Amino acid sequence: CYRLSREDLNMVLQRFESTAEQVRALQNEARGVDYVHLRLLLSESEGFGKTNQDVLACMIPRAMVVLFAPGETILSTGEVCMLGKTSFFIVLAGEVEDEG
Repeated sequence: CYRLSREDLNMVLQRFESTAEQVRALQNEARGVDYVHLRLLLSESEGFGKTNQDVLACMIPRAMVVLFAPGETILSTGEVCMLGKTSFFIVLAGEVEDEG
C-alpha cells in the first residue's frame, strides 16, 4: 500500500490549486458537521437507525474529525478488527474504495 504524508499532500496541493480547492471543500464539509447534525444523520441511517438514542448520545461527543488524503489507506486487507481496540470510521464526506 502507499501512503502520502500530510506534508507531501500539502506540497502537491500548493502546485495544483484546483485539487486543493476540492480537498478544502471536503475538509470544510466534514468539519461543518456538529454533534447534533451527526446524531441526526446516524439516527436516520440504515446502520444506526435502530440504535438506542442514548448510545448515540454517549458515542458522538467522543468522535473526532479525521481527514485522509486521496489514496491514503484507512484499513488494510487482513487487518484484524477488535472491539474496543480498532478505530471505527463514519465517512461524512468524500468516498472510500474497498480494494479487497
